[in-house]
Amino acid sequence: MTMEALTQPRGGLNYCARDVPICLATSSAEDMVHKIANHHEVFSLLSHRVCASTDPEVREGKPAPDIFLIAASRFPGKPKPQQCLVFEDSPNGVIVACKASMQMVMMLDERVSVE
Repeated sequence: MTMEALTQPRGGLNYCARDVPICLATSSAEDMVHKIANHHEVFSLLSHRVCASTDPEVREGKPAPDIFLIAASRFPGKPKPQQCLVFEDSPNGVIVACKASMQMVMMLDERVSVE
């Protein structure tokens, strides 16, 4: 799925964000996230973000599920992990989402080998 497909008015994140809170949970540092934040149409939809390498609450990085569990705990209403949906682009992240007991959608990235 491309960034363009994610931001289409009648689908993707724009459609979901009307009723579903969305956040970014990444292993990247905050300064790296700022470098890619030029997708303002996507970043404006986020209620919050968790950067594992710089967030003091994330005690263990992937493959521990801390990053996703902390991201979920920061949503209003603190949903249960089973009520969360993770969009993941790495095989390791898929494993982490499963460890966190969250639902998961694998977004294939041609730059990443799934073997």
